Amino acid sequence: MKIDTALAEALGAAPDPAQRFGVIIRFSTEDATTRRGVLQRLGITPTAVYESLPGAAATVTRAQIDSLAAAAEVSAIEADGTATVLPRR
Repeated sequence: MKIDTALAEALGAAPDPAQRFGVIIRFSTEDATTRRGVLQRLGITPTAVYESLPGAAATVTRAQIDSLAAAAEVSAIEADGTATVLPRR
C-alpha cells in the first residue's frame, strides 16, 4: 500500500473532499526529470524537493493523493510531520 497508515487515517477522518494534506512523496525513480514530470502532470507544486533521496513535500487534495498512489513512479505517500534530531549519545 503506497499510502501510509497515518495519512489513510487522516483521509478517513476528513469529510471535506477539498481539504488539503501535507505529504511527503517518495519516488521509485532517481531521475529528477521524471519526478518533476509526475508532479506537473498531476498539478502539484512541491513545497520542497529532496535531492539526497528521491522525494518531495507538497500540500495536496485527496484526489491528488489518489492520483499519486496510482502513479507507477511513486513508491510511497506519507503524512508530513515535524522531524526532530536526537542528541548524540
